[in-house]
Amino acid sequence: MYPHDAACLCSTCVLEHTQGLSPLEVLDAIRQREQDLIARIGWVAHALADRPLIHTHGLWERFHHLDLEIRLAVSPEKRYALLAPVAEAVTNGQRFAAGDEDHTLFSVPIRFIARDESERQVLRVVFPDPQGYFPDDSHCPPIWAEQVLQDF
Repeated sequence: MYPHDAACLCSTCVLEHTQGLSPLEVLDAIRQREQDLIARIGWVAHALADRPLIHTHGLWERFHHLDLEIRLAVSPEKRYALLAPVAEAVTNGQRFAAGDEDHTLFSVPIRFIARDESERQVLRVVFPDPQGYFPDDSHCPPIWAEQVLQDF
């Protein structure tokens, strides 16, 4: 059912191979785990393997705050490490909106832009490149400028 290779470590493959679950049982187990995480901490993250994306679910339902998204060509682990502090700030009462710039969460400023993702609006967190250029600056390298692309 899933086009993954034998070495894949995604949740689907791990559950399928280590617990011998059917594809439908895997999906049910993942949904239940996500519901448990949202109930316990307020959000869950999904990293997409085929795109440089990670996004949250649960922030709207638990905190009435748009879910967050990062589009950056770094490892899924690094994207999570960048997303988690922003999501945690939301769970602690901080609010962000499209057009905001925040200087408190990281050693560099971050910006927020509105994006549509799978029929819902999210806030995309945008980071400057290592020289401090944001995608709207003419000196920003193309790989960093791609953070603002609309994917869905």
